[in-house]
Amino acid sequence: CGADAAGVGVVHDMGARVPGVIMAGRTGAAFGAQLGTMKVTQEIDALTTMGLSPIEFLVVPRVVALVLMMPLLCLYSDLMGILGGATVSAGMLGISFPIYYRETLNAITIGGVWGGVIKSIAYGVIVATAGLLRELVSHLRQNRTQLRQEWARRVSEAELLTTMTEDEIFAEATSVYDNCVEALETGTFEALQAYSRN
Repeated sequence: CGADAAGVGVVHDMGARVPGVIMAGRTGAAFGAQLGTMKVTQEIDALTTMGLSPIEFLVVPRVVALVLMMPLLCLYSDLMGILGGATVSAGMLGISFPIYYRETLNAITIGGVWGGVIKSIAYGVIVATAGLLRELVSHLRQNRTQLRQEWARRVSEAELLTTMTEDEIFAEATSVYDNCVEALETGTFEALQAYSRN
């Protein structure tokens, strides 16, 4: 049924990826822009002169805030994706809301929801660090035109990193998890041995 595919696709992948890309474009760029402006106006130098660590004072609170908000945005995105699928199914496919709801609940697992939440946390770390750390590490003085070019490049980097993380790391982690579950369900570890040989 279409409800199964829509629910699983949203919960496993799109519910975490879409907020990650949006946050890369909006928040990651804003973090970098703010720090770049602070660097040009020598505010970061002033913090260092006062004995405050720019990492602890400027970077850590932003990273923690984004990491805490990404799971909430992921869950909200999951809910909106499922409601959007229900609306399309009812309007275009003639599937009633109760049937869609039942099929979606049968298809979605708590492990899938947690997998999406964990992805969103990783995306939060990637987006925040891509926007912030490079700005603090580079010691070049830049004018405002150069800063705009840097911000656009950082947005692209954060979006690329979120996609690479999804495709490489989480695909491998999901494969290992699926093989472990298969081994536990069958009562043998042949599936794990087959995986370790590959």
